Amino acid sequence: MGAGLSNFSDTGLKSAYGTAVSAGALLHKHLPRGERLAQLANFGILDLQTLLKGLRLSRVPVMLGLPSDITLKERNQIQQALERFPELHPKAADYPYGRASTFVAIADAMRLIERGVHRHIVVGGIDSLCAANTIQGLIAAERILGPHSEGTIPGEASAFALLAQFDEPSSNPSTSLTIEAVFRHQSQPFDQTQKVSGDGLAAIFRSFREWGSTKVDRVIAAHSGEGYFGRSFAHAYLRETEIMPEPLTVDLTADCVGDTGAAAGVLGLSFARYLLATTKPGIPGRALIYSESDNGVQGAAIVAGSPSAWMDDSIANSLAN
Repeated sequence: MGAGLSNFSDTGLKSAYGTAVSAGALLHKHLPRGERLAQLANFGILDLQTLLKGLRLSRVPVMLGLPSDITLKERNQIQQALERFPELHPKAADYPYGRASTFVAIADAMRLIERGVHRHIVVGGIDSLCAANTIQGLIAAERILGPHSEGTIPGEASAFALLAQFDEPSSNPSTSLTIEAVFRHQSQPFDQTQKVSGDGLAAIFRSFREWGSTKVDRVIAAHSGEGYFGRSFAHAYLRETEIMPEPLTVDLTADCVGDTGAAAGVLGLSFARYLLATTKPGIPGRALIYSESDNGVQGAAIVAGSPSAWMDDSIANSLAN
């Protein structure tokens, strides 16, 4: 993502107009969604495990953003992956709200940490739109990107963040960000919307302004990449320019990885850290990350910090070895 590259490849499927359908798949194209979710969870947690082991943490509570239509069987497959890692509490709290789910989870995690219920909480997101039947459903709904559609490119990902008070020994200022504030809103579901409306996003941006936020340095859009959501932001941005960067700088995660569903929120946070660490290393910066789910859940967070590195030392060393 930092290099502006993408991992899109031809799925072998055709759109309603006969054009090739691409996807940002990480796993074999014939795997069903349940197996994809379990494998994605395992890959993401292996990275996270390196960090938690280095901090000597165990049975850390987990709040997990998931697809809004996840089945019990698929949830059990993810559960089995979690149970293999003693660093995590084996039972995660579920947030099955789609793309914006992790913002809801982060808000709950922040409250628990501030109250002293837990010192550390892992917030994660796992999703895949790359199973064949999922892609076929997007084709049937004419939501695939093509010459006749402002659609999406299906993607898949798992992403995890470790939350703690900033004065915790586990917090490393060179790679950490402070979450200044996080807000959510419930709007009309995507498939019930007759026209583009930025009301929900505008309400979230207004909440930041009323809370006391000032202009951020950049915006990370962690949605599907569809034209509808781009126009939704344009309407909302014009109503709350006081907190927006000048000139307006918006980075879209879907440009590189497609629509990663419930993983998009944490992926957006990670991308924000990368951009802040590489654009002006060690210089204080702030970013707004937002997302919108098909079911109408919307969420956003403003993060701040002066990271000088985009990857934790323990993870970097494990990759080098």
